Amino acid sequence: PDGSFVLRYFIYAIIVFVSLVGNLSVCYVTYKENRMRSFAYVLIGNLAASDVLATLCLPFILVYLYNGKWTFGTAMCKLLNPTVTVFAIVTTNTLVAIACDRYRAVVFPFKVRPSTSETRMIIGLIWLMALLFTLPSYGSRMVTPHGLCIEVFTTEPTLQTSLRRSYSIFMFLVNNLIPLLVILGLHTKITLTLKNISLLPQSFQLTRTSSLAGRDRKFIRMLLVVVILFVICYMPYQVIFLIVEYKPSVFDNSPEVMYYLFSYSHLMVWLPCALNPVIYAALNERYARSFTRLFC
Repeated sequence: PDGSFVLRYFIYAIIVFVSLVGNLSVCYVTYKENRMRSFAYVLIGNLAASDVLATLCLPFILVYLYNGKWTFGTAMCKLLNPTVTVFAIVTTNTLVAIACDRYRAVVFPFKVRPSTSETRMIIGLIWLMALLFTLPSYGSRMVTPHGLCIEVFTTEPTLQTSLRRSYSIFMFLVNNLIPLLVILGLHTKITLTLKNISLLPQSFQLTRTSSLAGRDRKFIRMLLVVVILFVICYMPYQVIFLIVEYKPSVFDNSPEVMYYLFSYSHLMVWLPCALNPVIYAALNERYARSFTRLFC
């Protein structure tokens, strides 16, 4: 293996370690500490749980990328790859749910927060939606004679290409574009509301902002950093994937460029799993104190 290969797999190893330690810590403090039982923090715990499960799948994917062939059997092919997609959709939908909660906290600060049962129902719906969106992949994954684990919807080549492209676009919309547009719209409204509050008379401003208590603003800032990291790390891979899907001839004369673009964009997809807990600790006092008590 060349130096680039060794570097990438070394970074992958760090990602796996930091992700498991960091996200398991988030799950633990969410479960153990009462002050972490609010709707937004439980959603962060759900995000961390999804990242833990995705990270446990990563070693199998790395073996597949290294060998260039799927060696874990048809059952694992049908199970593993779609399940990783489920975790990715859970991540984006959870970010949308957190943004909706922050929107409620800022724009409608006196509205009652979701109860424990409502929180469980929302998290259940997030996972159910992810599973439903991924069902076509569960049903169509197979190992080809060349050892590739891919989606085969039909044996008719033209229809197969059409169905695969349609499903790819659908997944891009539900897992990336639509959630990001919703989050952008919510954060725009949040920003405008906070700006309008600052223009109100001082007496009313104190009444209105007391419900925000400063910590909500910090939580919003933390969420914004998480979303920006998500966009930076996910979008390059999605764009390259769609280019290869619709214009595979683009890289015919430069396969090495294609190899490095795919390799490093795939690496970037996994960075948020490791960096999110670091962001929580750096930008949120509750997590910082909880992690300090846990490790010190």
